[in-house]
Amino acid sequence: MSDGVPHVWRRGLQAAAVASVLLLALPLLTATRALAHDPGQGTDVGQARWMAFVGEHEVDVTLTTDDPALHPVELVARRAGEKATGRLTPVSEGTEHGRIKLHAEGRWFLYATFKDTRNRTAESWVAVQQGAGRNVSETRPVYLPLAQTYGAGRTAATVVLYGMAAAVLVAVARSCRGRRVPQPQQS
Repeated sequence: MSDGVPHVWRRGLQAAAVASVLLLALPLLTATRALAHDPGQGTDVGQARWMAFVGEHEVDVTLTTDDPALHPVELVARRAGEKATGRLTPVSEGTEHGRIKLHAEGRWFLYATFKDTRNRTAESWVAVQQGAGRNVSETRPVYLPLAQTYGAGRTAATVVLYGMAAAVLVAVARSCRGRRVPQPQQS
């Protein structure tokens, strides 16, 4: 009679393993693109002094950089997949002014983008909370963002990882198929 118990347990464990793998893989298979804030990584090329005057639905920005070779390109506000754009207009050497409308309440990340003398894109950012009277005055780095390109090595590693997961699933499925639980003998 005890001959069938370990086998039954093995089947149960195999079924639990398959269910666990499927449950763990479900978020990976159904995940959408993350809409999170990039805190600003890359090579520093200078500093920017942000003065953001936050109104009810608009932010008025004065931005001063310590490198006059940085030319303003754009002012962008991002929040959880939402995006608003505005212009940065030079006021004097190293100082820009911009205004941007925010169409939803909450925390926004303002990005100022620049081009340097080698035509590389640089950026700086600051967080603001929409609503009158929530002004920001901060010095933040201006940096060259890291390129987010994925090479052949990362792609190959991803293919290998998915292949290994598929092999485990196939092995578990095959080990469950065709096995019979021994029945106790009648005497």
